[in-house]
Amino acid sequence: MSFDEFDELLDQDARFGLPGEDDAEKPLVIVIDDDESVREALRFALRDYYRVQSYKNGTEGIHHIDASAHALILDIKMKGKDGFETFQDIRKKLPYLPIIFYSAYQDIKDPYQVMNEYRPFGYITKGEPVRKLLDLVKLALRYYKQILRIQQELIEKHARLAESERRSALEELAGMVASELSNSLTSISVPAARIHDLPPLDVNKIWECWESDEEGVILQQYLNEWQRNWDIVQDGVELIQVSEERARQFLNDLQGFIGSRSHQWGLVDICNVLEEVLRLQKQRLKSVRVITECDGDEIEIISSRGQLGQIFTNLISNACDAMSGQEYPQLHITIVRKNEGVEVAVKDNGIGIAPDQLPHIFKPFYSTKGVRATGLGLSIVERIIKAHKGTIAVESQLGKGTTITFWLPREIPMENVQIISAVE
Repeated sequence: MSFDEFDELLDQDARFGLPGEDDAEKPLVIVIDDDESVREALRFALRDYYRVQSYKNGTEGIHHIDASAHALILDIKMKGKDGFETFQDIRKKLPYLPIIFYSAYQDIKDPYQVMNEYRPFGYITKGEPVRKLLDLVKLALRYYKQILRIQQELIEKHARLAESERRSALEELAGMVASELSNSLTSISVPAARIHDLPPLDVNKIWECWESDEEGVILQQYLNEWQRNWDIVQDGVELIQVSEERARQFLNDLQGFIGSRSHQWGLVDICNVLEEVLRLQKQRLKSVRVITECDGDEIEIISSRGQLGQIFTNLISNACDAMSGQEYPQLHITIVRKNEGVEVAVKDNGIGIAPDQLPHIFKPFYSTKGVRATGLGLSIVERIIKAHKGTIAVESQLGKGTTITFWLPREIPMENVQIISAVE
């Protein structure tokens, strides 16, 4: 945004803080100064337009200041923490809060040096007219109001994109469920129809043969035909049972991924979760050669099936996208025990990621897929892994593929469970 555009935006904005407003509706200005007379003078000057809270030193101000503050007037030379130390601590706590240095000690540092080194919103010496300070406070509050507005817009954008990601995932899941259940129903309906069309046992024909077919030739032919039909029935029943078991397994995998079991915390076999996700993604992986290697029959860690399933689903989905158009797509997933935890490597032979894009791939909303993606998949993966106190790294070469490797500890402190639950 240019300075002209910013000035125009400020001119359009209503005055932030008016006389006669209820105190609760007035903006909050914090004053930190070790001189009581200065604190009282500023409170008197600001009280018509703003709520004012004042603190006698940096330590007290740092302790009490929070996101309800709209601006800060800060002395520089104070006992204990000086204004520069206080500025740095508050900037870490509230990075966008406009801070105005208000000092009588110009000989400590030149004001221009202070502005360049610390980047406060402004610097006023105590000898200047108070109107200059009041005008700067008003401008700071307008600036902060725009910052809050932009933050709200970003929050709303994040919510819209997250909803878009959720809808996209649900649409993919719905398609996957429809395809799998349709295949299972077909595998049941076809043999069932064949069995239904088989003629029933002809009791009259058997009696006729008993009375007239002395050598039993006709009866034998009929019994042979019935045996063939019976074999068809047995094969059909077996196919129906296999299809029923396939559907049951699919629904069980689905429940482990998004049902009530997905949120249960405890020891989870990560290899088993991978198998469930691969079965659920079977339709999408039908043209991909999938190689899995697990270091043992069971590798258990403290987690939830839903969280681990989310990690594998997002990584496998990204790999499939990267391998679209590849003549011989191959996905290689290894799971090994390492350093009191488990290390997982997901390797594809897709298009790869450009070196200049690698530092950004875990940022929310960043995507190498263009407008068709929200850029939240890898961001969610990284957030889940970090909440587990794990690590994640990526290696990629253009035209050769990408390997994403993550490590998760076997155990996780219970206080982290609340953090991770917020991701779900």
